[in-house]
Amino acid sequence: MLVTKKNEYKQSVNWTCFDQRRTDLNHLKRYASLCGFELNNQVPVTYPHVLAFRAQLSLLTSNAFVLPVIGLIHTRNRITQLKPIPLQCKIDIRCFLNSPIKMPKGIQNELITEVSIDGETVWHSSSFFLYRKNFAEDELEGKPEPIVLPERAKWRSTDWLANASVGRNYAKLSGDYNPIHLSAWSAKFFGFKQAIAHGMWTKAKCIGSFRAIAQEFKTIDVQFKKPLFLPGVPNFQTSTLNHSHYFFLATKNSDIQYLVGKADL
Repeated sequence: MLVTKKNEYKQSVNWTCFDQRRTDLNHLKRYASLCGFELNNQVPVTYPHVLAFRAQLSLLTSNAFVLPVIGLIHTRNRITQLKPIPLQCKIDIRCFLNSPIKMPKGIQNELITEVSIDGETVWHSSSFFLYRKNFAEDELEGKPEPIVLPERAKWRSTDWLANASVGRNYAKLSGDYNPIHLSAWSAKFFGFKQAIAHGMWTKAKCIGSFRAIAQEFKTIDVQFKKPLFLPGVPNFQTSTLNHSHYFFLATKNSDIQYLVGKADL
């Protein structure tokens, strides 16, 4: 693991973390089972995020990141798969931070993760985190661009069962042992009535639900809206329009959306 500081023209910017990983087939099978992926000759499109977690956490807990990690809200994740990643190959991981931006609800930080094989970038992810803070209108540097679901779409609906152990099982696979995900008891210390699912598990589970075409997606953009409490029975809905696959995860009557997303082949 290597963290380097490239230059310091603004706090929390221009630090880079490097890591190198090789896929463990048993670990991958457990991930695929938990997230609903069908395994073939390449890793699931969301799987590199798990392999990169160690590097991401090293960066977020280093002096590069001046905000407290506890209290960050994961608001969005966008994955681009440039080339499939073969099973059990060695990958190089690079993580860095973009400039923080003052947004209407706080400071937005963008964590970039790049995966390369033999020097060629094959996978890219942008994770957006919000640290709540109030700003005057004239201080704002940007506004969020929400994912807009198509009107008059024909939606296909499926109910899930997200049991109480999902948070603990995903923590074992990802290394993300944030107490809000582990149990109702530990989550209550941070103001939650129950444990909440990892955002990246809900994203992976959504993509895994596309079954055969899941590995073919080139871009997957998801906006996290509300926490999914565990255990729960969320409703997953999908619609296809102009070669784009839209989806959202919500309560049964759709009055609360946990996430909305768009995937393109």
